[in-house]
Amino acid sequence: MKKLSVLKTLCKLVIVISFLALSNHSTSALATTPLSSLTPIGMGIDDIKFELDMMPMAVEVCNGYATHDAVARSWGVIYRGVYPDTSNKVFPDPGACWQCSRCRMVLITEYDPLITGYVGYYASYNPGYVISIYGATLWTNDVYFTNNSRVPYFSLRYTY
Repeated sequence: MKKLSVLKTLCKLVIVISFLALSNHSTSALATTPLSSLTPIGMGIDDIKFELDMMPMAVEVCNGYATHDAVARSWGVIYRGVYPDTSNKVFPDPGACWQCSRCRMVLITEYDPLITGYVGYYASYNPGYVISIYGATLWTNDVYFTNNSRVPYFSLRYTY
């Protein structure tokens, strides 16, 4: 019985580490080449089975932090599908582009929530390197929507 109690206590302390997909792109043409060959990635708890039906109490999102420190990186465009298909743009005008100062996760939002208080459509991807100061173009099928002013697991700001 004591072993079960210890096991329950240990299960409560489990922290799930979200592994971020890294791109194998060359960094030589970042300013002119959009991101391509994107891999869908997930954050948090996926299909992990926990004994005793217990869930972790904390989710590590960004190298030991609970949120990404997303800094503005100019404009961003999201296309549904794969590069170079530009026929399915998610929103008509360029949105806001953000990049985490710690892990390099890129977030593109339809609106700038720091100005408008509204996110709209958004998508994220981790290229593994610092993107151009002019922003990024993202091809993915993992596009989300919120009518909130925040994106889960992201803390947005304008400067380093």
